[in-house]
Amino acid sequence: MAIITTSAFISDITGKIQGTTFQRTQGGLCARNQRAQRNSNTNFQQFNKTAIATILNDWVNLTQSEREQWNQYAIYRNIKQKRNNSRTISGQQIFIRENNLRYAMKDFGNIFLNPIHSTPLFASPPQPISITTIVRNGIALEINLDRTVIVNIDGVLAWISAPIRQSQKSRYIKRKMIKADTNSGTIHEVNAYYTSVYGRTPEIGEFISIEIGIYNDPVKTFTKNTPIQIEVT
Repeated sequence: MAIITTSAFISDITGKIQGTTFQRTQGGLCARNQRAQRNSNTNFQQFNKTAIATILNDWVNLTQSEREQWNQYAIYRNIKQKRNNSRTISGQQIFIRENNLRYAMKDFGNIFLNPIHSTPLFASPPQPISITTIVRNGIALEINLDRTVIVNIDGVLAWISAPIRQSQKSRYIKRKMIKADTNSGTIHEVNAYYTSVYGRTPEIGEFISIEIGIYNDPVKTFTKNTPIQIEVT
Protein backbone atom coordinates (compact mmCIF):
# COMPACT_ATOMS: atom_id res chain seq x y z
CA MET A 1 0.00 0.00 0.00
CA ALA A 2 1.25 3.47 -0.89
CA ILE A 3 0.18 6.72 0.83
CA ILE A 4 -0.36 9.65 -1.53
CA THR A 5 0.40 13.21 -0.41
CA THR A 6 -1.81 15.72 -2.14
CA SER A 7 -0.54 18.97 -3.59
CA ALA A 8 -1.83 21.96 -5.48
CA PHE A 9 -1.87 19.76 -8.55
CA ILE A 10 -3.53 16.66 -7.00
CA SER A 11 -6.20 17.14 -4.33
CA ASP A 12 -8.02 13.83 -4.78
CA ILE A 13 -7.78 10.62 -6.80
CA THR A 14 -10.07 7.59 -6.92
CA GLY A 15 -10.61 4.65 -9.22
CA LYS A 16 -8.19 2.40 -11.10
CA ILE A 17 -5.15 3.04 -13.24
CA GLN A 18 -3.86 -0.17 -14.87
CA GLY A 19 -3.26 -2.55 -11.94
CA THR A 20 -3.51 0.06 -9.16
CA THR A 21 -6.67 1.05 -7.27
CA PHE A 22 -6.83 4.47 -5.56
CA GLN A 23 -9.21 5.13 -2.69
CA ARG A 24 -9.71 7.48 0.26
CA THR A 25 -9.42 6.01 3.76
CA GLN A 26 -9.40 7.46 7.28
CA GLY A 27 -5.64 7.77 6.96
CA GLY A 28 -5.83 9.66 3.69
CA LEU A 29 -5.49 8.67 0.07
CA CYS A 30 -3.94 5.27 -0.61
CA ALA A 31 -3.08 3.08 -3.58
CA ARG A 32 -3.47 -0.70 -3.61
CA ASN A 33 -2.36 -3.23 -6.16
CA GLN A 34 -5.40 -4.86 -7.70
CA ARG A 35 -5.70 -8.57 -6.97
CA ALA A 36 -5.39 -10.91 -9.92
CA GLN A 37 -8.78 -11.99 -11.18
CA ARG A 38 -9.65 -15.66 -10.85
CA ASN A 39 -10.18 -17.54 -14.09
CA SER A 40 -13.96 -17.72 -14.36
CA ASN A 41 -13.88 -19.80 -17.52
CA THR A 42 -12.10 -23.02 -16.56
CA ASN A 43 -12.87 -26.24 -18.44
CA PHE A 44 -15.08 -27.36 -15.54
CA GLN A 45 -17.04 -24.10 -15.51
CA GLN A 46 -17.35 -24.04 -19.29
CA PHE A 47 -18.69 -27.61 -19.21
CA ASN A 48 -21.32 -26.60 -16.64
CA LYS A 49 -22.34 -23.53 -18.64
CA THR A 50 -22.74 -25.65 -21.77
CA ALA A 51 -24.76 -28.24 -19.86
CA ILE A 52 -27.20 -25.72 -18.40
CA ALA A 53 -27.59 -23.93 -21.74
CA THR A 54 -28.29 -27.24 -23.50
CA ILE A 55 -30.78 -28.41 -20.88
CA LEU A 56 -32.65 -25.10 -20.74
CA ASN A 57 -32.86 -25.02 -24.54
CA ASP A 58 -34.41 -28.50 -24.50
CA TRP A 59 -36.91 -27.38 -21.84
CA VAL A 60 -37.94 -24.42 -24.02
CA ASN A 61 -38.50 -26.78 -26.95
CA LEU A 62 -40.80 -29.12 -25.00
CA THR A 63 -44.49 -28.96 -25.82
CA GLN A 64 -46.90 -27.69 -23.18
CA SER A 65 -48.14 -31.26 -22.76
CA GLU A 66 -44.58 -32.50 -22.13
CA ARG A 67 -43.95 -29.74 -19.59
CA GLU A 68 -47.14 -30.66 -17.78
CA GLN A 69 -45.85 -34.25 -17.52
CA TRP A 70 -42.78 -32.90 -15.74
CA ASN A 71 -44.96 -30.79 -13.45
CA GLN A 72 -46.95 -33.88 -12.50
CA TYR A 73 -43.73 -35.87 -12.11
CA ALA A 74 -42.41 -33.22 -9.69
CA ILE A 75 -45.55 -33.67 -7.58
CA TYR A 76 -45.13 -37.44 -7.75
CA ARG A 77 -41.49 -37.32 -6.61
CA ASN A 78 -42.24 -34.75 -3.85
CA ILE A 79 -38.63 -33.49 -3.59
CA LYS A 80 -38.39 -30.54 -1.22
CA GLN A 81 -36.71 -27.27 -2.09
CA LYS A 82 -33.43 -26.74 -0.24
CA ARG A 83 -34.30 -23.24 0.96
CA ASN A 84 -37.98 -23.86 1.63
CA ASN A 85 -38.71 -27.31 2.96
CA SER A 86 -42.45 -26.65 2.84
CA ARG A 87 -42.46 -26.54 -0.98
CA THR A 88 -41.52 -29.10 -3.62
CA ILE A 89 -39.37 -28.40 -6.66
CA SER A 90 -41.13 -27.53 -9.91
CA GLY A 91 -41.35 -29.47 -13.15
CA GLN A 92 -38.64 -27.32 -14.70
CA GLN A 93 -36.39 -27.76 -11.66
CA ILE A 94 -36.69 -31.55 -11.69
CA PHE A 95 -36.11 -31.57 -15.47
CA ILE A 96 -32.86 -29.67 -14.89
CA ARG A 97 -31.93 -31.83 -11.89
CA GLU A 98 -32.36 -35.14 -13.73
CA ASN A 99 -30.74 -34.05 -16.97
CA ASN A 100 -27.88 -32.11 -15.39
CA LEU A 101 -26.72 -35.34 -13.80
CA ARG A 102 -27.12 -37.26 -17.05
CA TYR A 103 -25.16 -34.56 -18.90
CA ALA A 104 -22.38 -34.61 -16.29
CA MET A 105 -22.03 -38.38 -16.75
CA LYS A 106 -22.49 -38.49 -20.53
CA ASP A 107 -18.95 -39.82 -21.13
CA PHE A 108 -19.11 -42.43 -18.36
CA GLY A 109 -21.42 -45.27 -19.32
CA ASN A 110 -23.75 -46.28 -22.14
CA ILE A 111 -26.88 -45.39 -20.15
CA PHE A 112 -25.84 -41.72 -20.23
CA LEU A 113 -24.92 -41.50 -23.94
CA ASN A 114 -28.12 -39.57 -24.73
CA PRO A 115 -27.82 -36.96 -21.98
CA ILE A 116 -31.25 -35.33 -22.32
CA HIS A 117 -34.22 -37.36 -21.15
CA SER A 118 -37.40 -35.60 -22.26
CA THR A 119 -40.14 -37.85 -20.84
CA PRO A 120 -40.36 -38.65 -17.11
CA LEU A 121 -41.24 -42.16 -15.98
CA PHE A 122 -43.69 -42.42 -13.09
CA ALA A 123 -41.86 -45.20 -11.26
CA SER A 124 -40.19 -45.55 -7.90
CA PRO A 125 -36.56 -44.37 -7.79
CA PRO A 126 -33.90 -47.01 -7.12
CA GLN A 127 -33.22 -48.20 -3.60
CA PRO A 128 -30.25 -46.31 -2.10
CA ILE A 129 -26.84 -47.96 -2.15
CA SER A 130 -24.38 -47.83 0.75
CA ILE A 131 -20.62 -47.99 1.23
CA THR A 132 -19.03 -50.79 3.27
CA THR A 133 -15.38 -49.71 2.99
CA ILE A 134 -13.05 -47.57 0.90
CA VAL A 135 -9.77 -49.27 0.09
CA ARG A 136 -6.46 -47.97 -1.26
CA ASN A 137 -5.42 -50.93 -3.44
CA GLY A 138 -2.07 -49.95 -4.92
CA ILE A 139 -2.87 -46.95 -7.12
CA ALA A 140 -6.57 -47.83 -7.18
CA LEU A 141 -9.16 -46.19 -4.94
CA GLU A 142 -11.94 -48.72 -4.51
CA ILE A 143 -15.39 -47.98 -3.09
CA ASN A 144 -16.89 -51.23 -1.83
CA LEU A 145 -20.68 -51.31 -2.06
CA ASP A 146 -23.28 -53.20 -0.04
CA ARG A 147 -24.91 -54.78 -3.08
CA THR A 148 -24.14 -55.73 -6.67
CA VAL A 149 -24.65 -53.23 -9.48
CA ILE A 150 -25.18 -54.19 -13.11
CA VAL A 151 -23.52 -52.30 -15.95
CA ASN A 152 -25.93 -50.80 -18.53
CA ILE A 153 -28.68 -50.84 -15.89
CA ASP A 154 -27.06 -49.05 -12.95
CA GLY A 155 -24.78 -46.05 -12.73
CA VAL A 156 -22.83 -45.48 -9.51
CA LEU A 157 -22.49 -41.81 -8.58
CA ALA A 158 -19.97 -40.35 -6.12
CA TRP A 159 -19.36 -36.89 -4.69
CA ILE A 160 -16.06 -36.99 -2.76
CA SER A 161 -13.90 -34.52 -0.83
CA ALA A 162 -10.16 -34.01 -0.89
CA PRO A 163 -8.21 -36.16 1.61
CA ILE A 164 -8.67 -34.97 5.20
CA ARG A 165 -7.14 -35.87 8.54
CA GLN A 166 -9.33 -37.11 11.37
CA SER A 167 -8.94 -33.75 13.13
CA GLN A 168 -10.36 -32.01 10.04
CA LYS A 169 -13.60 -33.97 10.02
CA SER A 170 -16.52 -31.59 9.65
CA ARG A 171 -19.96 -31.59 8.08
CA TYR A 172 -18.90 -28.53 6.09
CA ILE A 173 -16.27 -30.36 4.02
CA LYS A 174 -16.79 -29.67 0.30
CA ARG A 175 -17.26 -32.51 -2.17
CA LYS A 176 -16.98 -32.68 -5.95
CA MET A 177 -18.51 -35.15 -8.36
CA ILE A 178 -15.97 -37.86 -9.16
CA LYS A 179 -16.92 -39.51 -12.44
CA ALA A 180 -16.10 -43.09 -13.37
CA ASP A 181 -17.54 -45.90 -15.46
CA THR A 182 -19.67 -48.38 -13.55
CA ASN A 183 -18.63 -52.03 -13.71
CA SER A 184 -20.81 -54.95 -12.69
CA GLY A 185 -20.12 -56.12 -9.15
CA THR A 186 -19.63 -54.49 -5.77
CA ILE A 187 -16.49 -52.38 -6.43
CA HIS A 188 -16.52 -48.86 -7.89
CA GLU A 189 -12.99 -47.65 -8.75
CA VAL A 190 -12.51 -43.86 -9.02
CA ASN A 191 -8.80 -43.07 -8.74
CA ALA A 192 -8.14 -41.70 -12.25
CA TYR A 193 -10.75 -38.95 -12.08
CA TYR A 194 -10.14 -38.34 -8.35
CA THR A 195 -6.45 -37.58 -8.90
CA SER A 196 -7.29 -35.31 -11.85
CA VAL A 197 -9.45 -33.24 -9.48
CA TYR A 198 -7.39 -33.31 -6.27
CA GLY A 199 -3.87 -34.10 -7.50
CA ARG A 200 -3.31 -37.26 -5.47
CA THR A 201 -4.89 -40.40 -4.05
CA PRO A 202 -5.87 -40.51 -0.37
CA GLU A 203 -3.39 -42.41 1.79
CA ILE A 204 -4.34 -45.25 4.11
CA GLY A 205 -5.48 -43.72 7.40
CA GLU A 206 -6.75 -40.50 5.82
CA PHE A 207 -10.46 -39.72 5.65
CA ILE A 208 -12.73 -38.53 2.88
CA SER A 209 -16.26 -37.16 2.93
CA ILE A 210 -18.39 -39.01 0.39
CA GLU A 211 -21.96 -38.93 -0.84
CA ILE A 212 -22.84 -42.08 -2.79
CA GLY A 213 -25.71 -42.41 -5.23
CA ILE A 214 -27.18 -44.86 -7.72
CA TYR A 215 -28.81 -44.16 -11.10
CA ASN A 216 -31.18 -46.76 -12.54
CA ASP A 217 -31.73 -46.67 -16.28
CA PRO A 218 -35.11 -48.48 -16.37
CA VAL A 219 -36.67 -45.68 -14.26
CA LYS A 220 -34.37 -42.89 -15.55
CA THR A 221 -33.67 -41.34 -12.15
CA PHE A 222 -31.37 -41.59 -9.14
CA THR A 223 -31.14 -41.52 -5.37
CA LYS A 224 -28.23 -40.62 -3.10
CA ASN A 225 -27.43 -41.07 0.56
CA THR A 226 -26.52 -38.63 3.29
CA PRO A 227 -22.78 -37.76 3.15
CA ILE A 228 -20.52 -39.76 5.46
CA GLN A 229 -16.88 -39.38 6.48
CA ILE A 230 -14.97 -42.63 6.21
CA GLU A 231 -11.39 -43.76 6.69
CA VAL A 232 -9.41 -45.12 3.77
CA THR A 233 -8.05 -48.59 4.62
